[in-house]
Amino acid sequence: MVDKQLLAILQRNGKIEERDISDALFSIMEDFLIENNVSVPAIASRVKGNVVQYYTTMPARYSKTGKRHQIVEKTEEEVKRQFLQEAYNTLNYVVEKSVKESITVQEVVKKYLDSLKPQKVTQTGKRKRATIERYFRIYYNYVENTEFGSMRMQSVKSYHCEDFIQYLYGREICAGYVTQIKSLVKTAFDYAVSRDLADKNYMVSIPINGSLCSTKKEREKTVWEDDEVVTLCQKSLEWWWSGKFRHSALLPALIFLGCRIGELSALTWNDVDFVNRTVTFDKTIIEYTDYETHQKCRTVDTPKRPDSRRTVYMNDGAMFWLKEIKRRNEETGIDSPNVVVTKTGRIPKEDQLATSFKRMCQNAGIPYKTSHTCRRTYTTVMIDGGVPVSQVSVDLGHKKVSTTLDTYYRAKKQTEEVLQMKNDVFNQVYGEAMNCINLATLGNTPKTEPVNQKALQMR
Repeated sequence: MVDKQLLAILQRNGKIEERDISDALFSIMEDFLIENNVSVPAIASRVKGNVVQYYTTMPARYSKTGKRHQIVEKTEEEVKRQFLQEAYNTLNYVVEKSVKESITVQEVVKKYLDSLKPQKVTQTGKRKRATIERYFRIYYNYVENTEFGSMRMQSVKSYHCEDFIQYLYGREICAGYVTQIKSLVKTAFDYAVSRDLADKNYMVSIPINGSLCSTKKEREKTVWEDDEVVTLCQKSLEWWWSGKFRHSALLPALIFLGCRIGELSALTWNDVDFVNRTVTFDKTIIEYTDYETHQKCRTVDTPKRPDSRRTVYMNDGAMFWLKEIKRRNEETGIDSPNVVVTKTGRIPKEDQLATSFKRMCQNAGIPYKTSHTCRRTYTTVMIDGGVPVSQVSVDLGHKKVSTTLDTYYRAKKQTEEVLQMKNDVFNQVYGEAMNCINLATLGNTPKTEPVNQKALQMR
């Protein structure tokens, strides 16, 4: 199909005339009808009054009304063009209707995913590249060549969508990932409805039962224990002064900053303000697999959500380690705008850092935990230490406080500490009542006989 918008631009710039556009469209219609074995019937003429009319018959199968009728114009050329236009539009509608009736669920999802990708190298896609690749991974693993994916879109009903979610339960997938899969399919169905490839989106109303999802692959809410943090900081200082591990400053820096490893890796010195004690996180390094080339890719990108772009105040620990990293880079002659760099000035890959962290933990005699554990540790220490959860949520770049509490916070106070805190609260609010309870606990309960007699008299 010719791009009519492009033709209009060419016409406005004087490159082509209106007649050229008409001829081009006419030629396209002719080629299309020839491919479909459609030819213009014989054109006859007649005189009506003093006017010569030219006419032909439009067969019912090519008619826009579905009924046989005549086309009457002043010239043979006009009759021919009118015939071709109507037959072309009718057959195009039939083709579109055929596509609508035959398109499958997996073809709909694939069309939607293709629409997200940039059409040109210079364009930006409708989603981040890593997000699109994650969608493709879901498509390949859970939609393509499945019973649900092979269904005709027009045949999909509510119970088919329920069966699909039930199928996901059986794949041992955690609730969060089931939600992502459903979200992709639901959005693709919205895309289909908006383009008249489906009449209704039945996936919208299908609930997800978290109790039926797998818990095996749920992320553990592990944190560094207090003694482990102390050991890690002490050993990191030893390694830092001795030069044993080049990236020994990063684990404690992550604990004191509470940021993601990708955010720390993308950090530049322009983002760090030692005078005002602030650090700005407005970018991250993402690593993903390109499912077109099947190659691993790595790039600096903006955060997934606007709330992740934030400026936070640095505590003393964060200030110390960032200053030390800057000093070490300058002393070794590394001229790089980035905070985290290798000896050659490049940003290390995430798996390289993970390997280094494993060696550090083994050397320190503590169990290895992922870099994201530092982020959960920051959350837990801040909240348990009395910092308002709303402020901690801002530091982490979370849109909702519930995300901070549900995903990142892990209560780790000892039972005795928690009990003492609860008792202190009740003593402060209900002092007199608690005094009575304390007396009763010590065996100094006031006599209850008069109270009982009074109660009996009231009966």
